[in-house]
Order: sequence, then structure tokens, then C-alpha cells
Amino acid sequence: MNNTIKYVIQPTKASYNQTLISYVKTLLITFSLILIQAGCTSQSPQSSRNTTTMDSLQPLEQNNLMLTTSIPTEFPNETKIFTPTPQNSNVGVTTTPKSTHSNLQTNNTFNGLPCVTSPNLNLKFSNFVVESTQIKHTAPPGSVNSGMLKRHAYFFVGSGLPATVWDGYPQSVPVFAPTDSWLRQVQVYEQSILGNTVLEYELVLEASCNIWYRLGHLGPVSDKIKDLSIGYNYMNEPILFESGEIISYWSGINPGGNIDFGVYNTSTINTFTNQARYTDGLNDHQLYEDCPFNYFNQEIQQLFYQKLSEEITFSPVTTTECRKSSDQDIAGSISGEWFEENNFAPTVSIGSSLLGSARFTTRDLEVSIDPKNTTYVHPSKVSSNHCYYSDNANIYIDLDLIDPLTLIVSYGEGTCSNKKSATNLQLYK
Repeated sequence: MNNTIKYVIQPTKASYNQTLISYVKTLLITFSLILIQAGCTSQSPQSSRNTTTMDSLQPLEQNNLMLTTSIPTEFPNETKIFTPTPQNSNVGVTTTPKSTHSNLQTNNTFNGLPCVTSPNLNLKFSNFVVESTQIKHTAPPGSVNSGMLKRHAYFFVGSGLPATVWDGYPQSVPVFAPTDSWLRQVQVYEQSILGNTVLEYELVLEASCNIWYRLGHLGPVSDKIKDLSIGYNYMNEPILFESGEIISYWSGINPGGNIDFGVYNTSTINTFTNQARYTDGLNDHQLYEDCPFNYFNQEIQQLFYQKLSEEITFSPVTTTECRKSSDQDIAGSISGEWFEENNFAPTVSIGSSLLGSARFTTRDLEVSIDPKNTTYVHPSKVSSNHCYYSDNANIYIDLDLIDPLTLIVSYGEGTCSNKKSATNLQLYK
């Protein structure tokens, strides 16, 4: 029997040569087809998201928040039903780590701005941005507000109540350069307060080629900053602010009473479920976002953490660990930012507060679900379908995770079992 098997599996010399020739021909044909296909597809189509130039679009929050559909005030005649369009759950999904650190600078630009300084991977801030006595509360990046995961920390310096009188900028809270810095960009936008139209300012400064920072809700700005117009202003000649020098003041306009402070380090790259969304050159604020508190010496860090409070209730929070917006982007869960198709800005953000409340926000709706709520599940643990109900607001939020990159959202007045109105969305990470 062994000889028979040997005879069957061993070809003759002639048949071997014939088989070899056929095999070579097959390889040549296959290789030719691959070359033809490569020639046809080597020019990839431009991304539909990148329809504007870098000069005309910068990812700062004020101009890029997209309005979402508000809850209907009347019952709809018909609830729109979505047919989910699942995506391949294995495409573009990343899980760990949440960020990578490099001993080398990874990029010599930020938001399209080429740096004018040298890298300094060990840079520390030597001065307060705001005097410690002026800070009532702090909050790290990653807060779930206004349909976004905030890319910056907060220094709460005001009362948190809307102004009742407006006599101009109070100039009561000066804002300082934490280290020698070059002003690179100023965004100017209009705000309305008590019938007055007032300008507010957002500044981007370069501390080193790899470390940039952003300050928001300011006004007026230093006299060194001149010839500004509404919109984005780029400094053709960057302006030096020395460590401890006054750059601006808290504007006193925003009811929350906060100053925004974000730090962005191009030697740190954050990881997201859909990494491709954040590596297009228009999302550097999130791709390179870092914890601002950790750039100060130990004494100043300790003060920031001692004043840490829950974003919504201002209840004290005891921790020495920071947070970034990428930490709220949990693969395989509803937690993260969600976008309508081809939209640059998120429509919905879902995550948790510092004390664990589930947070669901759009541009004009914010809902918190306390851990004591009977419908509470931490957003990072929701991996399929779940419905939240806020008894305080009488609002339900029905969420159906089709795959790691696709979410069906329905929310409105009523309960999970008795829905009286509905806004329906199909969103993507």
C-alpha cells in the first residue's frame, strides 16, 4: 500500500515540467493583473470631509460646532425609521493604547502653522496662567458639553451666574503666559450680553516647536496685539510674550465663568476608535491634546488637583489622575464623539462626568444620568442597545450600537416605554 501511495503522489518528470510551466504562466498573468489594477487605483479620490483648505478652516470650537435637531415641541405625525447601514466592525477600529509618547518630535506644524521655535521635549511651565487665588474650581479636558468632548481644561474664575450688568470688560482676572511663548493665532468672535455685542478672543501660542497652548474666553487682549478682525487672524510676525507677562483677561462674558486652557504636544499622539478621522490635519487639537496640569511643577499641579470639581455639580473630586478627551473614546461602546456623515464637527457626544454620571449632549441639549438612576449604565459598558431616561427632564435617549463605528440615536420627550416625540439620527465615530 505504501508503494501505491508513493506512485500516486509523485508525478513523472514530463508531467512535472508541464505543471511547472502552467504554474509560471498563472503567476505571470496574476502579476500583470495586479499591475493593471494598481495603475487604475493609484490616484485615490480626495476625502469628502476635506473640502476646504487649511487656511480657510481651523478646528477651533467656536466656528465648527454644528447645530443639531432640537426636541420637537409637538408630537410628530410619524416617527422616522432608520435602516441601519452597518460598517465592517474590523476596519479602522483601534483599542489600545490611548496615546503614544515619542522621544522625538513627530510634527513641525500645528493646525497647519509651521513652528518658529526649536523642540523642547522637557518643557515645563514656570508661571500660573491665572493667579491661584482667582481659581474657584478646575476641570480637566474631556468634559462632555455642547455635543463635544472638550479638548481643553477649565479654570473657573467667575460666579457661574449670568451677568446682570455690563459696563465693559471687568479686567479683574489677568491671564499670563506660563512660559516664554510666541502668539501665532487669534480668533475673534462676537458674543451678545444684555443687548450688547461684545468681542471675545481665543489665542493659540507656541511654547516650543512641539508644545502649543490655547486660551479661550478672553478680552481685552494685550496692546501688543493689533489689527485684528472678526474670524481667524494669523500672526505674520509672531509676538513674543515672556513668562509671567499679561496676555489678556477673562472676558466676563460667558455665564460659566470659565477660562479655557488647552495644551497640545506633537510628540504625543492620542488613539481613537476611528483614527483616520483625527489624522487629516484638521483635528490637531484632539490628536495632540495633553493634560495641561501636568506641565507645571509639583506644587502648582497639586493646587490644580485640589480644586478639581465635577463639571456639572461642582462637587469636589479627589484624584491625582488627569483625563483627556481621547480617554472618553472607548472602542466597542457608545462612549465618544459621534458625527453625521461627511460632517467635520460632532453632532452628539457621550461619556461620563468625573463622578461617573452618564452624559449625553448635543449642541442644544445636555442630559446627565446619575448612577442612582434606574436606567444608569456607564457609557463605556454599553456595547449594543440601551435606553436612558432622565426623570428630571422627562427625556428618553435610545441608543443602538450597530457596530463600533455606527450608532442609531433616538431621543425626545417621554419615557423609554412611552415615547412622545423623537429626533432620529444615524451617526458615525
